[in-house]
Amino acid sequence: MKKITSFLVILILLITCLSASTAANDIDKEVLQAQLSDEQGLSILGEIPIDVSVRCILSNYTSENTPDTFALDYYKAFFEDDHEVHAIINESLGITTRVACDNGMLFVTVFQYHQDDEKKTIDIFYGKPTSEYVININTGDIEKKSNFLWWQTS
Repeated sequence: MKKITSFLVILILLITCLSASTAANDIDKEVLQAQLSDEQGLSILGEIPIDVSVRCILSNYTSENTPDTFALDYYKAFFEDDHEVHAIINESLGITTRVACDNGMLFVTVFQYHQDDEKKTIDIFYGKPTSEYVININTGDIEKKSNFLWWQTS
């Protein structure tokens, strides 16, 4: 009987710790969301209406910062799972940024923005890619890729 009681006490403590951890993560997300809203002029617009592939979330921002400077915080604040793709538009900079996650890495690709591309997922990343960054989610290390020189032919 003592073993069962001990087991139940440990189980209750474990569940309590897990739920407290989840609540702390929710608070951290809310803080990051507010911070990104204030510092980057970021707002989430929701899912793209015509989605032919995966869940694609659309947002925009107004600061003059490049997306690699806040992509990791954006990921921590707004991604619900790693199968999403996020499109972040900055009309004043003329860019659309795709943020996707795979195996603990964030892939941040910057495209030229074309007005109204955001109406369909199939068109949103249609612009010419201008730069790409790979960010390690655990360390925050950022590696800038070679500005898509591979797709240009001589």
